[in-house]
Amino acid sequence: MAKNLSEKIKKIKVLLLDVDGVLTPGHVFIGPDGNEMQVFSVYDGYGIKLWKRAGFKVGFVSGRKSDAVAHRAKKLGIDFLHLNTSDKFAVCEELAKKEGLKMENIAFCGDDLQDLPVLRKAGFAIAVSNAMAEVKQSAHYITRKSGGSGAVREAIEYMLKSKGIWDKFVEDERLLS
Repeated sequence: MAKNLSEKIKKIKVLLLDVDGVLTPGHVFIGPDGNEMQVFSVYDGYGIKLWKRAGFKVGFVSGRKSDAVAHRAKKLGIDFLHLNTSDKFAVCEELAKKEGLKMENIAFCGDDLQDLPVLRKAGFAIAVSNAMAEVKQSAHYITRKSGGSGAVREAIEYMLKSKGIWDKFVEDERLLS
């Protein structure tokens, strides 16, 4: 099984992430003025930077529109940002087509039922530990950490190790953020 996963991961060029429940713990804080705040893990952010430094692309695909998510995406230099998306699979399929890729070249990390169509077709399907049972059943990899608590970083490390790239980062004398 591990060899099969390693072969799948070697084909991955793009990592697409759901946001609520994956990059965040799934909570939305709403102030008295109606403004929303969300919490993101710096570990996930640094993992995303390492993924990009390794030469791969990353995107956020969310069913909600959120200024906080757009701000976080800009800060991290996210390649693809799709908010307020009702059909995540259509977005992912179109993105793959525009990039000259197939779905086997896409890794997707999700946590809830609306992520199932993408997870079932992605080259490497990732579920965070706090995902719904049906999502976990469709995943190739289930993180030990929960969404918003370093799960994305864990998945990125797993993929970079499977690709034989991780040791390069660990051994680098000047690993900058």
